[in-house]
Amino acid sequence: ARNEGRDSVAPSIGLLGILVLLLAPATATYHFILFWLPTALLLDWMIRANAPVHAAALLGFYSLIGFCQYGHLLPFEGRGGLTVLAYTRLLLTLAMFITCVHLTWNRATTRQA
Repeated sequence: ARNEGRDSVAPSIGLLGILVLLLAPATATYHFILFWLPTALLLDWMIRANAPVHAAALLGFYSLIGFCQYGHLLPFEGRGGLTVLAYTRLLLTLAMFITCVHLTWNRATTRQA
């Protein structure tokens, strides 16, 4: 039981770090530098949890955040459901959060069974 508590510190801090930037009202490019710590903690945890697909998805989403070209995506602004594409950093941050919650949820349900 004691090892489970220690093993949950890294994903807790990682999820909290992603959630803070996900809920931030206004973020600048340099704010995403803060993602290195939560991403590193979560990647390490995912690799130790033998979840390479989740780790690859998280790393892929994190890498794509730096390649957002707002000049090309600005025409999607105000076009209904396509407006989401104008805010790719928000979409990628949400994808990172969902990936981590999915793995955490699945690990919790398999432990209970």
